[in-house]
Amino acid sequence: MPTIIAHHGRMLHITIENGEKATVYYINKQQIRLIENHDEETIRINVGNGALKPIYIRASDITNPANLTLGKNARNYLVELCKDDDAGLPTLDNQVGQSETLEAMRSLLGDIKTALVVYNPANIFNQPLITDNSVAGTTYSGYAVAGTAVNATGWAIKKAVVSGGSTTILWAYGNLNLTNVWNNRTTFTYSSVTLP
Repeated sequence: MPTIIAHHGRMLHITIENGEKATVYYINKQQIRLIENHDEETIRINVGNGALKPIYIRASDITNPANLTLGKNARNYLVELCKDDDAGLPTLDNQVGQSETLEAMRSLLGDIKTALVVYNPANIFNQPLITDNSVAGTTYSGYAVAGTAVNATGWAIKKAVVSGGSTTILWAYGNLNLTNVWNNRTTFTYSSVTLP
């Protein structure tokens, strides 16, 4: 009975042809409990209890891959196929490691979510953190992430100039980048924001 053994990632695909009929096994490598030589010629694959019973393969019947006509060679080949994906099989160690990785990812995603809320321009530019009206007709408004020190980089600074009943809005260096120092606001060049 010609037998074909194919390796598909975490699955073994074994086809045992019997005339016009073929028996096909798709075996998850994790289900394999034991691969042993039943006798000199026959390999037994124990797939555990339940509906799946041991699978017996005669080494001399294996046509693909070739050169596995000895039981020992066929057994060793099958054992090596099952070792290929050990790192991906759901062993307890792998599951613990994957759980830890997922937990770290969940924590990181929470941090990213918090950062997006905090750094979201819609939130930052809702209301200035600080204003300065010390110069007549001019109001400086500072926008930053809450907690940014006034002597630290991290501010977008708006300058509103009132003249003749109209107000002109200008921004430090013509942008809304959080790259300025609030304490240096009077030394910056201000211009309108140019949108892309």
